[in-house]
Amino acid sequence: MPRLAGPAELERANARVIAGNIVGNGLAGPAAGGWLFGVAAVLPFALNAGALGIAVLLLLTLPSVFRPLAATPNRAAVPALASVWRDLREGAAWLWRHADVRDITVAAGVIAVMDEAWFAVLVLYVIQILHQRAGVYGLLLAVAALGGILVGGIGPRISRRAGPWRCLLAAGAILAVTQGGLGLTSNVIIAAGLLFGDSAAWALFDMTTVTMRQRQVPAELLGRVTSLYGTVAGGAQALGALGGGALAALAGIRAPMLLGALPIAATVTLLAWRHRERPAARASAPARAE
Repeated sequence: MPRLAGPAELERANARVIAGNIVGNGLAGPAAGGWLFGVAAVLPFALNAGALGIAVLLLLTLPSVFRPLAATPNRAAVPALASVWRDLREGAAWLWRHADVRDITVAAGVIAVMDEAWFAVLVLYVIQILHQRAGVYGLLLAVAALGGILVGGIGPRISRRAGPWRCLLAAGAILAVTQGGLGLTSNVIIAAGLLFGDSAAWALFDMTTVTMRQRQVPAELLGRVTSLYGTVAGGAQALGALGGGALAALAGIRAPMLLGALPIAATVTLLAWRHRERPAARASAPARAE
């Protein structure tokens, strides 16, 4: 993305990618997949295979941004497996030393665990707490997706005016509030509004963290650091889904929402304290420096 969009347009480019992902996975994909499966069970799989083929062709039309970067001069040649481990160690060492990217990686892990814990039991929440039919679950997902799509359009302007750290902290605070609110309400309209806000906050958080990594990580380490970030976030989501199901079984459907809001709020508070001098300074900096 940095080579495609350039430093000044990273927020806009990342916001569009996030919005496109939400449209595909949150709106169009599930609706089209359900309809196609009703026509013939093989159709969703066939269409998916064809879409992946088209995606590959589209990637081939891009400029040569996927060429490997030039090798570091005087770097000793090592066996392939040893090189992989060396690359991973270098990426992990850089991530550990860089406070900004390290802290947002840890924050993303905490938020991913807690967010996935309640999302894993959302369909049961709709039926047992909101007392709605199962079909309302899909409608609520669509409403939530609209929040993420909205941020895909206005997120770059918010980031330019507020700065990345204020966006990050505001998104985390909203995630904690909306998650706690879901655990307290039994009203489907209020729940829909909270899901809308949660999706918007998650999209803003995602856009901001991705852009911060792309701007701050050296180009030759970006792939490795991004992989480590993805491993933390993806592993956290898997653990959150397992833990959320177990917690709901032990303490009730509301428990993952209510208990999960506390670690998110604590993480955002700690992040704000550790970087308390950053938001004001960076909000006034030029867009390219963000």
